[in-house]
Amino acid sequence: MRYNNVLSIIFFIVLLQLPFTANAVIEVTSVTPIANNISCDGAVNITAIGTAGPFTFEWTGPNGFMASTEDLNGLCNPGVYVVKVIFADGSCYTTLTVSLIKCGSDFKPQLYITPSCTGLNNGRANVLNPIPGGVSPYSYLWSNGATTKEIQNLPAGGQYCVTVSDFNGCKSQPACYTVPEVQPISMVSIEASPPSPNCFGGPGKLKANVPNVPPPNWTDPPTYHWSTGDWGDEIYVSAIDYYDYYSVTVTSSICPGAATAGKFYINYRPMQIELTQSNSCGFPTDIFTSVGNGGGGPYTYLWNTGATTDAIAVTQIGTYTVSITSGQGCVGTSSIALPINQNRNVIGTITNPTNPCSNNGTILLNITGWQGPFQFSWNGPNGYNSNSQNIGNLNPGIYFVTITDDYACSDTKCFSLTSTTSVGISNVTNCKTSNNPNDPCIGAFSSCNGSISLLTTGIIPASYN
Repeated sequence: MRYNNVLSIIFFIVLLQLPFTANAVIEVTSVTPIANNISCDGAVNITAIGTAGPFTFEWTGPNGFMASTEDLNGLCNPGVYVVKVIFADGSCYTTLTVSLIKCGSDFKPQLYITPSCTGLNNGRANVLNPIPGGVSPYSYLWSNGATTKEIQNLPAGGQYCVTVSDFNGCKSQPACYTVPEVQPISMVSIEASPPSPNCFGGPGKLKANVPNVPPPNWTDPPTYHWSTGDWGDEIYVSAIDYYDYYSVTVTSSICPGAATAGKFYINYRPMQIELTQSNSCGFPTDIFTSVGNGGGGPYTYLWNTGATTDAIAVTQIGTYTVSITSGQGCVGTSSIALPINQNRNVIGTITNPTNPCSNNGTILLNITGWQGPFQFSWNGPNGYNSNSQNIGNLNPGIYFVTITDDYACSDTKCFSLTSTTSVGISNVTNCKTSNNPNDPCIGAFSSCNGSISLLTTGIIPASYN
């Protein structure tokens, strides 16, 4: 026992005090600690032999404890116990001091367990150190008689218990387990969490599941190797792509065999929102939403105008933004700018030709409220056409232009050019009308024996025919 060194010193001192004709050997042979808080099973056994006897004993201890027996049993209180051993002649005595402890109620070993593969009897049980509530070094006693820290070659289904004793003599509560049985790995599946796809960029967890795997306190679990290079039965992926493929290979050192499984993890793409208008050439107009992909319905809408519908009606220029939330909580936004002025206008500045025979007329266009760039299509007299905004070298006549802007809005305008000179009839005399179709002067004038006076402006000089 651990008291031997102390006792040897005391014994040596006692021998010096004894007469040379007498001797005594006094030692502690065993100390049994108190098992728990409700037990009174502590014990102290001493041995006193020699020619100095017979001996008498006087014990003192915690809470006023006193006894006169050589050994103590049924002790309830931990603490220091002191015995005075008195020799037979009463002339000499010696003392021994013993510390009695109370064992902790949490003193119980934990086991690492290796199951047994079907038909191989290769199960194992191992006591995990340190043991809570105990003081090393430890001794072990298994229900099959083994005294080692680990027992091996165990068949599936057998139950084994172990009791551990520590340095202080405390005995643990027994720990028992039944050897589980596993079969060679032949199948593995992958479970995704969350089970439904995430919004793009969101994290995800993938877990490999193998049938008939015992609880996680067994010593040689399978190894899991993922296509990402990670190890373990589950992996975390910080940003799963749109349509990623993950695989895992599971192997076991207990049961020969391996299995591989793969899984497509479909993740919602970023939400693609398209905004369209019912009238791109002015107001009023409606703005409609459509979601190409990303998330799934039902959708909720929130416009910067405060509206919560999938379409809104607008009557003025500005930028309109909608935020759409999918049924999975994915959020997307889109905006459309409506710069079109409802007061679209085209003003033409014309310069008329100087006379009917001149081609020095011009038309200059000033465009407001449209969204450029523009396209122009002109048509005029004698097959005239042009694609320019402003046109020149024009003869008198009617000119049409069709203007198309960047939004495919179009409008047609017409402009009339006239000569600054003219010839007119100022007076007609002695001309009678006739309704006779056989009259040689057909038309508005017949009996043509009158006269015509011409009024000319802007022509100097002039000749007449």
